[in-house]
Amino acid sequence: MTDFNKFTLSLHNHLTEIFDKNLSEEDKHKINLQFWEEIKELKCNDFRLYYYKAYFFKAENNIQEAQNNIDEAIKLVDEIVWYKTIKDPKELIIENGRELFASDYSGNAFCIKQEHINQYIVKVFLLAGEIYAQNDDEEMSLKNYQIGQYYNSFLKPEFQDNVSVFSFRKFNEYTLCDLINNTITVSSSKSMNDPMDSIINLWANEENLEKLCKEQKHIKPYSKSFDYFRIRSFCINEDKTIGNVVMWSHYADEHRGFCIKYKLSKHFICQEKDSKNYEHMYLKKIKYSNKVIDLLQNKIEIGIAYATKKRDWKYEHEVRLIVYNPNNTAEHYGIELDNNSEIEAIYFGYRCPDATITTIKNLFKANTYCPKFYKMELDVKNVYRLIYNEI
Repeated sequence: MTDFNKFTLSLHNHLTEIFDKNLSEEDKHKINLQFWEEIKELKCNDFRLYYYKAYFFKAENNIQEAQNNIDEAIKLVDEIVWYKTIKDPKELIIENGRELFASDYSGNAFCIKQEHINQYIVKVFLLAGEIYAQNDDEEMSLKNYQIGQYYNSFLKPEFQDNVSVFSFRKFNEYTLCDLINNTITVSSSKSMNDPMDSIINLWANEENLEKLCKEQKHIKPYSKSFDYFRIRSFCINEDKTIGNVVMWSHYADEHRGFCIKYKLSKHFICQEKDSKNYEHMYLKKIKYSNKVIDLLQNKIEIGIAYATKKRDWKYEHEVRLIVYNPNNTAEHYGIELDNNSEIEAIYFGYRCPDATITTIKNLFKANTYCPKFYKMELDVKNVYRLIYNEI
């Protein structure tokens, strides 16, 4: 039996045993020690082996050996062979691939799902961040945490085709830049008007992490790794948002601003595959919930961290563009629309000044395409509802 077979069998047994809910802490400790004894002398091309070695060396406070092994795990992650299909997995054991197979007691092979491999990759880089911090290398610690955030923040795509979204805006430099440059400005989540949005700002700040972590050296770079997320909020439901007076009051300068209708291409709203620069972007529906969220939990899901709001906000019908880019430190920056995305319409608020309307319409005179323009008006049959007419 090869070391790869030995490792995967040991790992299978370990995971089967360790997640028994009836285990005491003492029993878990014994199971971990047994697993460590089984794998510590093994060698194979499976990055998970070296992740576990790094984990146990760190637990023994042998930080240099922990770093050596986590470096080997990262090297193997970078060398992953991405197989699409394998005709006969029973005859083939692949060490370290997208379709990664391991052997069971009968000698048969079974596939480990890609999503589970991705979860291990996240663990590798988060552990690397912690180990490098323990070795007083804050720069490398932050770099590894950033890569871990990149892999950790992939959420299941919710939009499989082009989508129309709506953005209520004030008349200011950012909106003018977006219109002139055909961009969408994304901003730090710390600039949101609701201090509980996004929840990550409360969970990942250094003060809260100090309450959660026994070790302290990694807290600063780990907390900083969250600073590279940027977001942009839109509304998704035209019928329930365009005529909503509350949306115009809160987000369009008390009806003096305007609302932009964007058509975003399926490519633009799901850019997840830039493992060279560790950048990605996708559109996510906000989940509205009154479920209690404990800031003292040891980890927090990205979906909760960036795309969950209290049910009081449900009237907004929000979707959120979530961006992770460790190569751009600006609090606000524009992302250019692709060739299949465009501004479909602009709705001017009930109180929007004529000068603002004229200025924005003039911006499109030299363009090859021009959006439709509408003006919001009172609905005389329902004063708490707005209607719009083309201008």
